[in-house]
Amino acid sequence: MKLSELAAKAARSPWVLTDDDGKPLVTIPQPSCDAFWVPLDAAESIADVLKVVTGDQYDALMAALGPLPAPALKVVSDDIREAFGLGN
Repeated sequence: MKLSELAAKAARSPWVLTDDDGKPLVTIPQPSCDAFWVPLDAAESIADVLKVVTGDQYDALMAALGPLPAPALKVVSDDIREAFGLGN
């Protein structure tokens, strides 16, 4: 497989969290292998994984999720992983 084919096959659209009116609150681009896998080894919680995946959008995401019930972290984490094709 050519590297360009691999890149095309793995590419995903950004994950977007919107408000109830459809206005984007947070846009998370697909992480690269470098950005994702290296620090993930040190992740000990869902929040740690979200920090790795969301990068500089983490604070904006947490501000949006702050008042929601705690299980929203897992729901968002699962949804982002699915959107980027990262499995369980």
